[in-house]
Amino acid sequence: MRISRSFAFRYGIALVFVGAALFLSLLLQNYLREGFLIFFLLAVMLSGWFGRTGAGLFAVVVSMIAAAYYFIRPYHALEVELDELPYFLAFLVSALVTSWLGSARRSAEEKQQAHLDELFEQTPEAIMLSDAQDRVLRVNKRFTQMFGYTIEEAVNRSCVDLIVPMGMRGEVLNNRLQ
Repeated sequence: MRISRSFAFRYGIALVFVGAALFLSLLLQNYLREGFLIFFLLAVMLSGWFGRTGAGLFAVVVSMIAAAYYFIRPYHALEVELDELPYFLAFLVSALVTSWLGSARRSAEEKQQAHLDELFEQTPEAIMLSDAQDRVLRVNKRFTQMFGYTIEEAVNRSCVDLIVPMGMRGEVLNNRLQ
């Protein structure tokens, strides 16, 4: 069930992005004659980003059909005049490259995040990640071993509560206020 939902989401989001690009292109056609290029390329990029390569390529195909039907002569027909073919092919190549770049960037960011997560967990030092309000967002395994808290006990608590001995907390808080 999870795979089909993920599949439906990825390809559904591609349809939503291309539909929005078509809507904006038609709406602004009188003001931005070639605006559909930007909107469809953006839709393809976002589809590749959120839906991966398959959804990005699906967005390319749907965008090509919509562009050929609405914006390339002869209008309102699924054919392309010979003199419009280079324009159509340039759009196709641009859309394919845009789709690939979007999905490749997303994949690279996920690999980098996985690597950073692994480093966070495998570091031999205790690490505590906190937000601007001094609330713990995350701790690594070494932190739990050193301070005796479980991850669930540490998250969302004040950093001072976790690492400053009970008798010294008032002094630490007073120093912070000064």
